[in-house]
Amino acid sequence: MDKLGPYFQPAGRFATMATLLLPAVAIVVLWVVRRKQLEDMVAVSTVLRIFLIIHAVYFSILPLMFEGGLDLSGALLDKMGLNSFGHIPEKPDNLFWQMTNLCGELFFVATVAYLVMATLNELPRWTLLIPLAQVTYNLKNSLVWLVLYKFFSPTKTPNFMMGADFCIIFPCFVVYTLAYLSEKVKQS
Repeated sequence: MDKLGPYFQPAGRFATMATLLLPAVAIVVLWVVRRKQLEDMVAVSTVLRIFLIIHAVYFSILPLMFEGGLDLSGALLDKMGLNSFGHIPEKPDNLFWQMTNLCGELFFVATVAYLVMATLNELPRWTLLIPLAQVTYNLKNSLVWLVLYKFFSPTKTPNFMMGADFCIIFPCFVVYTLAYLSEKVKQS
């Protein structure tokens, strides 16, 4: 059991669940701050539009990678000496297959949402909670993968490739937060 990592030990499960509080608290705080203005329209600025598109393009690649080429992308990263993710199990089971499909599904849904949002001139404020929920959860993952890996990683090694992910996601977090907190569009 020990070799499987902290997820299979009571203290590790508790610690893992505790990290889930980070994105949950962030979203609750954002919701509380603007709870009476959730239906207000906010402008989709050029900066917000660009970041939604960058985020969508980044995520649009992932369903293809997860469902159609996880083995190929892992092999390519191995050849480049950059594979800090790990490898597909020698005998993948249905749980691995299901998790792969669910990951692809969630990235596809986010891609569609971000692209639709980027085509609009105004959005109801509450819709920005969708990308904010994703980026806050992603930042929690960055903390676990890059900083707290000694406690959470089954191999006790960081997932260095996710540093590049952080470089995309953190600026998105800043832009989405500023847009969410912005003043509503004045109706003429």
